[in-house]
Amino acid sequence: MRITLTIANDVLSTACAQAAREGRSLGEVISALVRESQQHQAGSDAKQGVQKTGPGGRFAVFPARREVVSVRRVRRLMDAGGT
Repeated sequence: MRITLTIANDVLSTACAQAAREGRSLGEVISALVRESQQHQAGSDAKQGVQKTGPGGRFAVFPARREVVSVRRVRRLMDAGGT
């Protein structure tokens, strides 16, 4: 897939150097680095008891607690600045 990204110069330089060193394309190197980062993050979340769910793992699911979070409580927290 083709996409246009704005990447910091130092990151691009490092990725280009790695691609040249390994004889791979820039896209392959960046894809591999992102995948590695995702795996690292998933391992870190697993250690903390956080599971990812939903499309693309966008939502964190925390261990169940013995309390009900009511709409009233959520609104109070939001009003207190926890938006």
